[in-house]
Amino acid sequence: MTADTKKTVIINGEPYETVTTHALQIGDVIRAEGALLELRTRNEGPDRVNNNASGNVVWLRGYPVGDALGAIPKSWLTRDEDGEGYWLIQGNGRATWLRRIPCPQNR
Repeated sequence: MTADTKKTVIINGEPYETVTTHALQIGDVIRAEGALLELRTRNEGPDRVNNNASGNVVWLRGYPVGDALGAIPKSWLTRDEDGEGYWLIQGNGRATWLRRIPCPQNR
């Protein structure tokens, strides 16, 4: 476990680890509001509002995996350049997310 990784939990038989936004990478699958989202873009920049020790702000596009939208209404999704819906994932070094741990059945 790294400083960006907290604990591991099992949800619906699949393992997830709690990580900070800084640990999220393109290709990760996260669980947010009951939805499964595949991260396909990643941007990072300075926090111009808080300017504190929590580090840069990271924002990523999370695209629904299959029909697993959870509590996120389709109308809340933003459309990308190709018209595909995504949920914006954002946070600093204090925000945490549940990232699916890669295992053979998830590849």
